[in-house]
Amino acid sequence: MAYVKSSVANADYNSFAKGISDIAAKAGISNWEQESSTYVAIGQGLKRAGATGVTYDTYKSNFAHDNTANMKSIQQGYDK
Repeated sequence: MAYVKSSVANADYNSFAKGISDIAAKAGISNWEQESSTYVAIGQGLKRAGATGVTYDTYKSNFAHDNTANMKSIQQGYDK
């Protein structure tokens, strides 16, 4: 949520992923990209950040790397 609220129009998705990697590593998680719960949490963060419409769709697509299953998990988190 903090990343989305503070990012500019040209968001750096690689920096976002690195941030998640750093957080996951501190928790002893090395395969966060394989966990659907990661993407559900991203969806929850997008909702809390107030992302809607095209902005939400763009973040969802980019954070999920256009992976259908990841986008579905993001949507599940957003809809919670």
